[in-house]
Amino acid sequence: MKPDRRVVCPPQYAAYFVMAAVLTVLTSNDVVILTLTPVIYHFSKATGIDPAPLLFLKFFTANVWSMALLIGERMDPHYLTP
Repeated sequence: MKPDRRVVCPPQYAAYFVMAAVLTVLTSNDVVILTLTPVIYHFSKATGIDPAPLLFLKFFTANVWSMALLIGERMDPHYLTP
């Protein structure tokens, strides 16, 4: 019998996803990344969880939701060419 390998999303992940998404749409991704990094680090240190997944989630969320803004930082196609 194989072990169950489901990925469980803790409530903190969903809360930080929503917070980063809303703040990114209201401000910009730079503001969200600079503001939430120390908050996530402090929260992770206080609760004893690994901050890396939360930080990755914040970076990913802020970059994706910044495309909703006219001033958002979209990735230019020339970055993808060698």
